[in-house]
Amino acid sequence: MKRKAYKAILTVLVSAGLIASCPGCGMQIVTETVGSEYKSDEPETVYDFSNLRAQDDYYGYINYAELSQLEYGYFDNVVGAFDQDAVNIELIEMIQRITSSDEEYEPGSNEQIIRDTYRQIEEFLDTKESGAVDYFNKKVEEIKSAESVEEIKKLITELKRDGIISYFVCGVEEDFFDGENYSLLIGQMRGFGSFELKDIYENDETRQLLHGYLMDVMVATGEDTKTASDKADDFVYMIMDISFDTDYEIMEAINPSLTLKYKSESEMDSILENISVAELEKMYEVTNPYGGWYIQDEEQLKTISSKLNDDNLENLKIWLICDVMNTYKELLNTEYPFLGSNTGMSKELMALMCVEKLFPIQLSELYEDYYYTEEMDEQVHRMYEDIIRGYRELMTEATWLTEATRAEMIKKLENMVFVIGAGKHHEINEEDAKLVGKDIFETYVNAKRAEVDEQINNIGKKIDKTESAMASYWVNACYSSCNTFTITVAIMHSPFFDVNADYASNMGGLGMVMGHEIGHAFDSNCIYYDENGKYDPSRICEEDIEELSNRLTQIEEYYSSFTIMDIYHVNGVKTSGENYADKGAMECLMKIITDDKDREKLFENYARIWLEITCDEAALYDLENNEHSPAEIRVNAVLSATPEFYEVYDVQPGDGMYVEPERRVGRWY
Repeated sequence: MKRKAYKAILTVLVSAGLIASCPGCGMQIVTETVGSEYKSDEPETVYDFSNLRAQDDYYGYINYAELSQLEYGYFDNVVGAFDQDAVNIELIEMIQRITSSDEEYEPGSNEQIIRDTYRQIEEFLDTKESGAVDYFNKKVEEIKSAESVEEIKKLITELKRDGIISYFVCGVEEDFFDGENYSLLIGQMRGFGSFELKDIYENDETRQLLHGYLMDVMVATGEDTKTASDKADDFVYMIMDISFDTDYEIMEAINPSLTLKYKSESEMDSILENISVAELEKMYEVTNPYGGWYIQDEEQLKTISSKLNDDNLENLKIWLICDVMNTYKELLNTEYPFLGSNTGMSKELMALMCVEKLFPIQLSELYEDYYYTEEMDEQVHRMYEDIIRGYRELMTEATWLTEATRAEMIKKLENMVFVIGAGKHHEINEEDAKLVGKDIFETYVNAKRAEVDEQINNIGKKIDKTESAMASYWVNACYSSCNTFTITVAIMHSPFFDVNADYASNMGGLGMVMGHEIGHAFDSNCIYYDENGKYDPSRICEEDIEELSNRLTQIEEYYSSFTIMDIYHVNGVKTSGENYADKGAMECLMKIITDDKDREKLFENYARIWLEITCDEAALYDLENNEHSPAEIRVNAVLSATPEFYEVYDVQPGDGMYVEPERRVGRWY
């Protein structure tokens, strides 16, 4: 069975953003700001939108009625017009229809696997019994009995087969410098369990919380309180060592892929301590046809590998026990409450989350089968073809481009792979029926093993770009540097898309998302990748790089002049790539939608797709850390630099949306 390791998202609302598979190449929903998430005796902030004009604040003018009616709960940071909850409801309804059906599903089919797994999860939620506790206790005894690092390495190999990866962030990933192939990667360790490494580095409170968690784990596995506390002390110091040798700029890089460095196997041996690259590959059962690995954080990797010695044996055991526990925590949290639980979440949603974690491919394909129609497909493909045509016109008319760069850009545009929903579906195999075991724990283990097998099987193979980079039930769209553009079925809901809506309105919604993502193929990160996804900076001549740099400076300055809450300025540098994608998308759509009435519909729906409210704290955090501009800025800044908007709404000097002609930035104009 082909299996792609989608990340679980069912607990994440759409407000968390439309995340790109290529860093810096994704849409994200951000927010209008009001109030605070915390209740207090202070009066709530009240906004009067009743006198707004389109010419002064277009975002508020379109959205004020809905904004004034939105309510958010005590724990909500963000609320909006559409969120992942609507998709979760569809998924639950779909699964319940499959589960309650009397139909004899073909063994190994998506329906059979999802139905049988869902029933097992329901049984577990009722009885709280599975084989997970016995498995965990057995593994704890094996780990505790290890008398040397060599024995630990053997255990790592066995646990890897059950989906448990420890110590090194190893994986088989797309080669981000050659979009045709896979590669072996050791990524940067970002945290331990639920504790972020940067927080461990910066905050004593986080270190104390980690210490408490470790004590809970060790007491639960048989240690007395004094011993548990002493061991927790040592372990926290070890993690602090790793945190001190971590490059946190990598985490904040605009394109983290470019922080990867290829190291030959001989170079790897000079970096690794207490383990050779041959031992590492044997431990993870990897045959390496590439002659080396990509690594992301050399100093961190060196520090982690230095811990693999017998003097550090107890810490290595604790690390391994925690990883086993966290891998199967959903089946262990009744026995070990400190792992956390989803109390307050419906039984149906908890079951859905487990299904999504185990069988995302099957769930993704079923969701597309149930909710994606031929009529939707016809409309979306028409939109895509029109957007490609619009970009082709923009590139052809861009007088500032040299002919060589123009030809490279158009070639890349024409060679782009368009994937909708689940992409190419996997072939049904009767053997896959065996993935469902005798109980939910055995099914967990089987699914984990299948995921590991799929990773290993990808080594040495070409990437199939017709497979989706995302699950069809994510509210998402992305451009990947291998020159693939993907949209999901889940994003095809109002306000983004409505099969019964007029074409111009859909273009203002999903069309803008599509134009934005396709535009990322030519942003300051992805422009250096060729039509096949190969990283090649030489493909753009110095003259064009200089012009692109000048234009980038202009858009940085333009967006930095915008504020939220009247005083907090947008970071035009940090958000420049996303701002460029927004602006380029709007210029593209103006080539497609040429009637003023239709453009008005497009502008209106463009404002609606960013309808959200967030608490002040979250808005200020995003302003500092998010590569996307706030929602109202994404609308008003783009339209204030769009000549066609001035024509449709007769914007004049003195109006709030008016920007002097010389300051109206352009992406392609």
